[in-house]
Amino acid sequence: MRMIKLTNTALEVGTSPFFTGGEAIVHNPTGGSLIVQGSLDGTGTGDGAWSTLATVPAGDMLQIEELPPFIRVSTAATVNVLAG
Repeated sequence: MRMIKLTNTALEVGTSPFFTGGEAIVHNPTGGSLIVQGSLDGTGTGDGAWSTLATVPAGDMLQIEELPPFIRVSTAATVNVLAG
């Protein structure tokens, strides 16, 4: 199992075990809910517009299926992403 810290900077998935179309578990260690977003090209416009993948409650974990090519947190915060 690998873990990465995800922020509001777009992260291109594709390095094992974080693959486009794969699954990951997202853990929110903060005191408030956080939105994890996905995009096809990371631009935020047109086909690359950001869409909500999961709203993760404070201190909770959720599984995301079908990871898009780019992911991020919608605000200046950090979540832990686990896969493998």
